[in-house]
Amino acid sequence: MDDLDSKKLINILMQPKELVNTSYEISAVANRIFYYILYKAQKTNEDKLALSVRVSEKELKSLIKNFNDKNTEKLNEIFSIMLTTQLYFIFEDENNKKDCAYTLISGFEYSDEDKSFEVFFMKRIYEYIKKYNKYAPIDLSVMNKLDTFYSQKFYVLFRMWSRTENKIVTTFKLEFLRKVLSIENKYPDYKNLKQKILKPSLIRLNKFANMDIEFTEIKKERKVVAIEFSILDKSPKVYNFRKNKNLKDNDKEYFEKEKFVSIPNKNIFDKENLKKIVEFCYDKLITFRDKEYEDIFFLTIVSLVKKKGINIADLKIDNIGDYTYFEKTLIGKINDFEKKIKI
Repeated sequence: MDDLDSKKLINILMQPKELVNTSYEISAVANRIFYYILYKAQKTNEDKLALSVRVSEKELKSLIKNFNDKNTEKLNEIFSIMLTTQLYFIFEDENNKKDCAYTLISGFEYSDEDKSFEVFFMKRIYEYIKKYNKYAPIDLSVMNKLDTFYSQKFYVLFRMWSRTENKIVTTFKLEFLRKVLSIENKYPDYKNLKQKILKPSLIRLNKFANMDIEFTEIKKERKVVAIEFSILDKSPKVYNFRKNKNLKDNDKEYFEKEKFVSIPNKNIFDKENLKKIVEFCYDKLITFRDKEYEDIFFLTIVSLVKKKGINIADLKIDNIGDYTYFEKTLIGKINDFEKKIKI
């Protein structure tokens, strides 16, 4: 039985990028439960036909801190709110852009016999949960400590863009932050937003989320239009949940890295350079399970083939010159793509 208060378990939700940049608003407790049912759905058998997950009442009650709210009536109320709460986001790739609107869940049922809830999802949301490429790894024990909806949303957003033990600086337009936090029509005065939402949220993240965060206001004509965040994330971004007993420790680690990166065509590399590209991509959290990134990989191959003036069938990356060109071209194309689709 999963329990977020257990010190023996690490409960990590791989939140897809599409759901990181969503706009909706519920209470911190309801959001904590929403993330937990997403996590439970992500863990279920991928061949399951029903777009649902069953969660025990006991598990759900462990997410509620107020003793008076640890009851079936409160859980019914929370799921009823999810059923009517709109979730908005933009799906965008190189060829298409969609404005999406769904509800957090599509239905729920309570079984008095086994004291559990079965929660149903929209097909699109369920598919995102199951098939993710770019994602934010969300530690649910951290979500359990964050007692405001806004601090939870900032945590998820920062986990999307952070790098483990590497300070990064990223800028978000104020308009984008208002949308993600669902406050387009609240706190029109930036000073109020800063005092009521921004500063309290960052205080909580610095205390509970294993992060060091600072911010700088970006102004245009004396008006704040964007915020630059300096983020040092001390938590891992990739987790090794599976163990292969037939492999040595070093082989286990590399096996997991290679599985995460999913190089589309290993045969073009010799053994040494295959290991180098896997380590490079793993360090930068690049995975080629998504079609857009797989296409970028093959475009990089085409670029190297043209440079060398050879056929693709004759390509073998077995020297430092070819490897260096491939790595630099690959990361350049990925950076260009991610700048294009970043909201």
